Amino acid sequence: MEKMNVYFAHALAQAKKLFGDREKLMKTVDNAFRKITEIESEEGEVKRLVTKLKVFLRMIKAYVEGEYREVPWKTMLIILASIIYFLNPFDLIPDFIPGIGLVDDISIVLWVFKNVEKDILKFQEYFYTFRQV
Repeated sequence: MEKMNVYFAHALAQAKKLFGDREKLMKTVDNAFRKITEIESEEGEVKRLVTKLKVFLRMIKAYVEGEYREVPWKTMLIILASIIYFLNPFDLIPDFIPGIGLVDDISIVLWVFKNVEKDILKFQEYFYTFRQV
């Protein structure tokens, strides 16, 4: 794994703790869906961020509910860490800075997506084939 920023390393440590607590994990998923709703209407890279995050959240939910477990635990951990990073308003570039606040979030999510893309594609095939939205 490439050298990660300290904020993502912290998110990864939080993800390890959170993974064992179903209730807190599902609350995190709900919080992420709420934050996505706030930025969903934006265009460009933010739209790409929202699309990727929705896939991540579906994967986490399906995994936690036991619906889909054909994914390595390490993949789930890094995906959850990216969600935690996204939810943290005070990360590398604070989210409240107009115009650039989500740049680091976008970078992290795209990096994670690229690194676990094979697992995501398998999940999407399952999700869209066997479980119509």
